[in-house]
Amino acid sequence: MDLDLTAIRTLVENLIGGPCHFILNTDISPLCGGEYAVYALEDEEKSRRLSLRIPTQSDRRPCSLGTGKTALEWITHKIDRKIARAESNEIRGATVAECEDQKRLIPKYWMPDLNDAPHVLVHGDISGNNIIVGNAPLAVQSIIDLGWAEMVPLQFAAVYPRFLTHEPGDGAQGFSVRNSPQMKEDRAFYLECVKARATREGGVELDYYRALSRDDEPSRHWWLTAASRIDIHIAMASCSWAPAIV
Repeated sequence: MDLDLTAIRTLVENLIGGPCHFILNTDISPLCGGEYAVYALEDEEKSRRLSLRIPTQSDRRPCSLGTGKTALEWITHKIDRKIARAESNEIRGATVAECEDQKRLIPKYWMPDLNDAPHVLVHGDISGNNIIVGNAPLAVQSIIDLGWAEMVPLQFAAVYPRFLTHEPGDGAQGFSVRNSPQMKEDRAFYLECVKARATREGGVELDYYRALSRDDEPSRHWWLTAASRIDIHIAMASCSWAPAIV
C-alpha cells in the first residue's frame, strides 16, 4: 500500500506538539507486525518517541490518515468488514447472521448528534506497564507502547478503563461475574471524576462524558468490542446481544 509519509509525520507532529522525524529507517523500511506496518518517529529534541501502526491492507486504513469518516461511516465500515470476513469463513466462531444482528443494533448505539465529532487517539492497550510516572513531581511523564493505537470517533472512544469493565470470564454468563458492589462503586467514582473535568473543561469533554454516562453503556461497550474480538462476539451472540449487567 502506497502511504503518504508526510501525512504520517504530520499526524505525529500534531500529537506530540512539535517537529519530528522518522527513526530506525522506518520511513524506508517500516517494521512489520502481522497485517500492519509500524513507523517510529522522534521529536527534534530526542526526548519523545512515538510509533504508529498502519494496516497494510488498503481497506483497513484507519481514520487517523484523514479519511474524513463520520462516526456512522466508521462503525458501519467496521462491521461490514467483519460481515465480509464471516462470509469468507475467515472468522471461526462467528456466523454471518450474528454479524448482521450486530449491525442492526447500530441505530440503537449510534449518537447522531456526535456523528461529526472529532476522532481521538485511543491507546488500545493502556495499563500500568505502559504508563511512565516520575518521582518528583509525581506525574505522568510518558505513555508508551502505542502499537495498537488508533484514531476513533469520539462517541466510540468513550469507554471505561479495562479494569473497570465487565470482562466476561466464561461466555455470556461471565458478564455479571465482575459486577460486584466494589466494581459499581469504582465505576461510579471514575464517572464522577470524568464529570468533574467535563464540567470544568466543557467542549468535547462534555460530549465524552455524555457518551460514557449512558444507561446502556455496558451493553454498548461490549457490542462495540465484539466488532474486533471474537471471544466477545461469541459471548454477546450467545446472549442475543443483551448481556446481563445490572
